[in-house]
Amino acid sequence: MGLAERTSNDVFLPTGVYSLWTRDAANPIEGGELPASNLYGVHPFYMAPATDGTWYGVYTNLAHAQDWWVTNDNTTGITNLTTIATGGIADITVVFGADPNEVTQEYHKIVGTPVLTPMWALGWHQCKWGYKNTQELMDVK
Repeated sequence: MGLAERTSNDVFLPTGVYSLWTRDAANPIEGGELPASNLYGVHPFYMAPATDGTWYGVYTNLAHAQDWWVTNDNTTGITNLTTIATGGIADITVVFGADPNEVTQEYHKIVGTPVLTPMWALGWHQCKWGYKNTQELMDVK
């Protein structure tokens, strides 16, 4: 269950192909050179129960574009995952735990814990795309 920011009406992802790629690049003016650095990251991670009743999680650390094929067999309850990336070298980490909470704690040791959003960030936002400069943003009525 869980693969990047994919969600469904069920806990598990339905059969299909899911593409993962950090697509939103920062404004080139910020860094001054192309290609600009991305704003978002991809953390492909999934967990499942092992045959002995414990749980495991698999984290794939790879920055390249990836396609993940999820195939669910509803008669046996088995899910197959296949992934192909456009390039790069992947770091694959397998973590184990007694339950999903323990596996999640081990995953957070790798990528860090979620950050509490500051109060000032919870309000109305103005997108950076579409404005050429600060003055144009100030002139919005």
